[in-house]
Amino acid sequence: MKLKMHPHLRAFICVHVLANSKPILLVTRADGGDWCFLCGDANHNDASSIRAVGIIHIFERDPTLLELQDLDVDWDAEREAVGKPWMRTKSLPN
Repeated sequence: MKLKMHPHLRAFICVHVLANSKPILLVTRADGGDWCFLCGDANHNDASSIRAVGIIHIFERDPTLLELQDLDVDWDAEREAVGKPWMRTKSLPN
């Protein structure tokens, strides 16, 4: 695996993905550059549904995410299911 960032970079992951109950279907890069890996459910509105992990653990779990390493800040990538293509969009302002 060719990770182009520090493997211990902090990333945020939803509890569903962390528990392996749902796949990563949404990846976001926040204004500050933080990475967020989510299942795509709309109910992740508070900190209790998000955990911080080293980004290497996320890419090891799903190597298809490597194609998103160049995702710019303020951009999102979403897919319908694992194996489907990623659709990149500019994040909407808060």
